[in-house]
Amino acid sequence: PAVVNLSAFEVFFPERRPFFTEGSRLLRGRGANFYYSRRIGEPPRGFATGGYDYVDSPRASTILGAAKVSGRLASGTSIGTLVALTNRAHSTTDSVGIRGSQEVAPLTGFAIGRVQQEFGRSASTVGVTLTAVKRQIDRLKPPESLSPLDSLPEDSVSTLAKVYNDAAIGAGLDWNLRFAGGTYELSGAAGFSYIKGDKIALLAQQTSSRRFYQRPDQNYVSVDSSRTSLTGFTGFLEFEKQAGRHWLYDVGVFFDSPGFEINDAGRLGSSDDIDASASVEYRETAPSRLFRSYELQTRIGTGWNFGGVQQYRRISLDANVEFNNFWRGFIGGGFFPDAQSDNLTRGGPLMKRTNDWSVNAGLFSNRAANTSWRAFAFYLGDDIGGSFFSLSAGVSFRPSPQLEFSIDPRYSRSIDTRQYVTERDGNRPEVYGPEVPGGGRYIFGTIDQTTISTRWRLNYSFTPDMTLELYAEPFVSSGQYVDFGELQAARTNDLRIYGDPTTGTTISQDSTGAYNVTDSADPGTFDFGDPNFNVLSFRSNVVLRWEWRPGSTLFLVWQQNNSDSGDPNARVNMGSFFNSIAGIGDNFFAIKISYWIPVS
Repeated sequence: PAVVNLSAFEVFFPERRPFFTEGSRLLRGRGANFYYSRRIGEPPRGFATGGYDYVDSPRASTILGAAKVSGRLASGTSIGTLVALTNRAHSTTDSVGIRGSQEVAPLTGFAIGRVQQEFGRSASTVGVTLTAVKRQIDRLKPPESLSPLDSLPEDSVSTLAKVYNDAAIGAGLDWNLRFAGGTYELSGAAGFSYIKGDKIALLAQQTSSRRFYQRPDQNYVSVDSSRTSLTGFTGFLEFEKQAGRHWLYDVGVFFDSPGFEINDAGRLGSSDDIDASASVEYRETAPSRLFRSYELQTRIGTGWNFGGVQQYRRISLDANVEFNNFWRGFIGGGFFPDAQSDNLTRGGPLMKRTNDWSVNAGLFSNRAANTSWRAFAFYLGDDIGGSFFSLSAGVSFRPSPQLEFSIDPRYSRSIDTRQYVTERDGNRPEVYGPEVPGGGRYIFGTIDQTTISTRWRLNYSFTPDMTLELYAEPFVSSGQYVDFGELQAARTNDLRIYGDPTTGTTISQDSTGAYNVTDSADPGTFDFGDPNFNVLSFRSNVVLRWEWRPGSTLFLVWQQNNSDSGDPNARVNMGSFFNSIAGIGDNFFAIKISYWIPVS
C-alpha cells in the first residue's frame, strides 16, 4: 500500500512473496528481527550523480537465485536456511541525447541460518540464528600517494561505497523455558551485530535516525568520522504466566545498544533503547448469559536510552469480549505522561514529549458468516492542541463458495503542532545552554493532515486449481502547514513562532513557494521549502493462478501503479480520491511458472 511517512524512521511492510513466506517461521527467533526477507530484492539505495537530464532507476534489485531448506526432525530439531544472490542494478541516464548508465546496487549475497531444539515435557526450546551479508562494491582507485582505503578523499569514493556496508553479520541465541505444562515461561535472547564498510558509509550509520550519535547534549556516544566498523548488542528477558483459568501476567526488560545494527538482513527501527514493561490480565472463558468469553488487561511501560534519559512512560487498560452470537468487540485507552525524546529534533538536543491520551474501540461480526463486517475507531489527543482521529470499516461478502469480495475504507485526520520540518544553522547558545555548543535552529510547524483510502479485494475460484485474485487501493493524503517556529530551548517543546512580533522575526513566502525568515536577534536571513503536499495514488494487482499439475503452478500477473499530485494547499476530498485512479503510472506484466520435482 501507499503511505506518506513524515517520521525519520523506515516503514516496514509484510512479506507477500510465496517463496519467502513458506516456512519463514523456522527462520525467525525470539528477540531482535535478524531476518527480514524484504531486504532481498529491495529497491537500490544508490543514485545516479552528474546532473543528467533524465534518470530511470530500477525499483527493485534482481534476484539471480535463491535456495531454502527448512523442516523439523523427529528429534525435535528445527532447521531453516536460506541463501540468495541479487544482481548489480543500474540506472539509465541521458544528457543531451547521450545515453549512459550508473551502478546503483552492488552484487550482494545473503545467508540466513537457524537451528532450534525442542526439549523437556513442556516443549521448551533453545535456538541460534546467524545472518551474513556480503557485497561486491567497486571503488575508484585512490591516488598512488593515498593507498590505504581509509585515506581516500571523499570525492574519490564511489556512490555505492557511501550508501552500502561492505559486510554485515548478526547472531543471536534465544530460549523459551516452559514450566508446569506450559503455564509459566521464562524467555530471553542475547545477540550481537557487526558491520564494516567505507568511513563515509559508517558515518551515515552513526548519524542515521536509528542512533543520532551527533546529538549535542549527550556524552556517552560520539561521532567518529574515521570509523570503518560498528558493533552492538541486544537482548531481552521476560517471565510470563500464560495459562490458567483467570489470571495471567508478564514482566520483561528489553535493550538494544547504541551500535546495534541489523538492517542489512534484518529489521530495526531504532537502537539505543532500554525498555521495561509489565501487564496483568483477568479473563473468563466459561460462557455466560451474555458472553462466550471476555478479558481485561492493564499494561505499564517505560524506556530509557543508554545515557539514562527517560524517553517515554505509558499506562493502558483494554477490554475484549466475545458475545454468544460470535460477535467480538474491544475498547481501550491509554495515558502517556510527558518525557524527554532524543529523536524529535532528529540529531539535535533533547525535546519534551507531550502528555498524550488515547481511546480506541472496535466491533466485529461473526467471521464465519457469508456476510461479515467490522468497524474501528481511534482518537489521540495531547496537551498542546494536537490530535489524531482514525475511522475504518470493512465488509466481506461470500455470495457463493467460489466468490469472495471485501471492501475496507479508512479515513484519518491529524493535527500535529510539533511536526519536524527542517534544521538550519544558528548561533543560539543563550537559548540552548552551554551543553549545546553553537545551538542551531530546529524548525517545526503545525500540520493538518487528511488521508483517505479504500482497499478492495475480489477472489474467484473457477475450479479448485484455478483462481483469479484482484487487489486495488486508491489512496489520497494531504498536509498543510502553518505556524512555523524553532525550538526555543532544549528539554522543552516551546517554539519561537516566526512572524510573532514578540520574537523579533518575520516570515514571508516567495514566488517559488519557499519561506524566507529574518531574525533580528541573529542578523541574517534563511529560507526553507514549502512542506505542503497533496498525494494521489492508485495501486492494483490482478493475478490468475493455475495449478496445472500437483505442486506446479502458473501465475499471470498484471500490476498497476499510478501516482499524481494535487494542489498542495488544498485538503483532499472524495473528488481527489476518485482522481487518483486516473493518475500517471506504470503497468507491469509478469509470467511465473513453478515446477514441482518429486524426489523419492
